[in-house]
Amino acid sequence: MRFLITGGTGFIGSHFQQSALAHEEHEVVILTRSEKASNHPRLHYVQWNGRKIPAEVGEIDVILNLAGANIADKAWTASRKMVLVDSRVDATNACVSFIKASEHKPKVFLSCSAIGIYGGDNPTPSDEDAPLGSDFMATLCQRWEDAAADAGIRTIIFRTPIVLDAKEGALPKMAMPFKLFVGGVLGSGKQGISWIHVEDFIDLLWRFVEDESLKGTINACTPNYVDNAELSKELAAALGRPNLFWVPSFVMKLLLGERAIIVLGGQKVIPRRLQEVEYSFKFPTLREALQDLYNK
Repeated sequence: MRFLITGGTGFIGSHFQQSALAHEEHEVVILTRSEKASNHPRLHYVQWNGRKIPAEVGEIDVILNLAGANIADKAWTASRKMVLVDSRVDATNACVSFIKASEHKPKVFLSCSAIGIYGGDNPTPSDEDAPLGSDFMATLCQRWEDAAADAGIRTIIFRTPIVLDAKEGALPKMAMPFKLFVGGVLGSGKQGISWIHVEDFIDLLWRFVEDESLKGTINACTPNYVDNAELSKELAAALGRPNLFWVPSFVMKLLLGERAIIVLGGQKVIPRRLQEVEYSFKFPTLREALQDLYNK
C-alpha cells in the first residue's frame, strides 16, 4: 500500500512511517513544509504549503492526517490560536480536496482529532456520543473534525489522548520534574487523564487501516483513565523518584495563562467503539505502560 502522511515528521508520524517501512509491500509519502531528502527507497518527501497537496504524490491507498502546529509550546495569543486552528483545518481540507479529485480513490482517510473536544473541565466520563465542550480546545477540535467529515470514502476520525513515549511527546516533559526530585501533583490532582502507550497507538492505527468495518469517530485511548494524583504516583514509582510536591492551580495559571487548561483541566474518556469490537490493548494499565517505557 502507498501511504500519504501529513505531519509525518512529527512524533506519531515518525513512529508510523517506521512501522510501515518495516514491511516491504508498503511505501510512504510524507508531506513536508521544508525540502527534505530521503535515504530509503520506499520513503518519499514531497514539499507542500499546508493547503494544497501536489499532484506529484501520485496514487495513494491510505491518508493519515496528523498535521497541526504544537498546542503547548507557545502562549495562546489571538494570532497563535489562529495558527493552531488553520494548520489543522487547512491540512484536513487539503486532504479532502485531494481525495475528491483523485481518480484512484484512497481506501481510507484517517484524520486526527483530540479528546480535548469534550472540554477541559469535564468530570463526567465521556464516550463518543458525549456532549462536546465549548472552550478553545473543544471548538478547535470541532472545526478540525468538521473539515474531515465530507471526504466521500471510509473515514475514521480518531480522538487522541496523551500518547505515552519515554523520549517524545508529553511524557518526557511530565517526567522531568520527577527526575529532578521536585515532581508532584498539579492543581487539585483530580483532573482526569486519558492516555495510550505509543505501541498500542500505532497498532490501533493499523487496525483502522485494515478493519473495513470501522468508520466514524473513535476515542483512541485505553478505558483505564486516571487522575493527576495517580499519574504522579505511578510516574514517580516508575522513575524511582519521590512524589512530594504540589503545584497550586494559580501558579500554573500564572506560568501558562490560558494554556494551563492543558494540565489543570482533564477528560475521563471511554473508548466505547473499541470496546464494542473487543480491541485488546498490550498495555491496558498506566502502571504497565510506564514500567515498560522506563524499564526497558
